[in-house]
Amino acid sequence: MLNVILGGLFMFGASMVSASVDVSGSADSDVLERYPLSYIDQYTQLLVPEYRLALGRMKKVNGVISPEKAEYIDGQLTRITYRIPSGHSSKAVFEYFQRQLESIPHDVLFSCEERNCGSSSEWANSQFGIAKLYGVDREQYYLAAKLNLDEGVTVVLYSVRRGNRRVYLHLDVIRPAAAVAGDEGVMAVDAVIRRLQQGDRVAVLDKDWKASELKVLADALLSLLSERPLSDIWLIGHQEKRGPFERLQNDARVYAENLKEMLVGLGVQEARLRTFGVGPLAPAYNSEVPDNRIEIMVE
Repeated sequence: MLNVILGGLFMFGASMVSASVDVSGSADSDVLERYPLSYIDQYTQLLVPEYRLALGRMKKVNGVISPEKAEYIDGQLTRITYRIPSGHSSKAVFEYFQRQLESIPHDVLFSCEERNCGSSSEWANSQFGIAKLYGVDREQYYLAAKLNLDEGVTVVLYSVRRGNRRVYLHLDVIRPAAAVAGDEGVMAVDAVIRRLQQGDRVAVLDKDWKASELKVLADALLSLLSERPLSDIWLIGHQEKRGPFERLQNDARVYAENLKEMLVGLGVQEARLRTFGVGPLAPAYNSEVPDNRIEIMVE
């Protein structure tokens, strides 16, 4: 009987340990330490051309859910969702991270708590795009802060307790483009190459390009094409403004063609750059990706 009990306890303990392992490929932020005994449940690191920084409570206006106030910033987003051990409240976790911020010079851009934040469902689905962050409205806490350091890092915290009593702390750290790539533009060459090699899409804005930004992108594509002699680069234009479909599709194609022309001028082989305009047919796939953009893919 004792052996059975001990065996059961061993299996229970083993399952608890295995459930507490960080998701593969993840890492803590170098800005804030994790809550004790928590683990990384979800992790993403990517370059974002337009991150929506919520500076107001979530609300619905004319059927559209969005923050009352927001700013848009670009750079490298490190997104970490921590699962908090049982018995710890969302408020305690939030205050733990707040105390860490107190030791770093920073400006609070916006904060809210409990029902003053609006609907947790809207934060989870419309702002972060992470369904598991949908919890109890009276047990949610949010803070956006700008660190007064040389890099100008922005930090976003959101903690919540779900109806099943699980507690999560979500952390977004956005490093400005210049901090990631120095004077060489908004994207680091190795970061662009790595994402394209993994089969990811790289979204860039349809904008007036700086010479340094174009050079970063051209260098990344040249390096990638040399490694993949049988591959081509697709530049796919997206336009999601109101208007006739044919016009939006043509505008999207023109934006892609303009980028192609500039890349060819920097040495990228014209025959290996292919363009297409989809207009409004492929909406942005998460809240950080702008509606009007050019997506770069390798085929």
